[in-house]
Amino acid sequence: SRRQAAKDLKGKVKASYESANMVLPIDILRTFFMQDPILEHLSEMYCQTSDETAKRHVIESDWNKVRRAILRRALAEELYPMFWAEVQDYLIKMSSQVVCEATRVKLTQMLDVK
Repeated sequence: SRRQAAKDLKGKVKASYESANMVLPIDILRTFFMQDPILEHLSEMYCQTSDETAKRHVIESDWNKVRRAILRRALAEELYPMFWAEVQDYLIKMSSQVVCEATRVKLTQMLDVK
């Protein structure tokens, strides 16, 4: 009843909050990437490309390999951790909103005695 509903809500909030604190090393995430669209887009912007076909593609050259290595490193060490920190902040804010809304509903129900 009420206690069970409160336990369920508490469990959901706890799970949501704990997911925001997960530590995911980039190497683990990299195994899930079939293709990294951000890296591909940055490669097209910063590497020499060929327009011979309908779609642009990065030319295989020593300099482009160096450029792509720099882009991978920037993504792995700077941008993706920064993105993940923003996701964590968002999850924490959203879990707080869920708790506040659930608390508001419960208090309203408790005070709305007819």
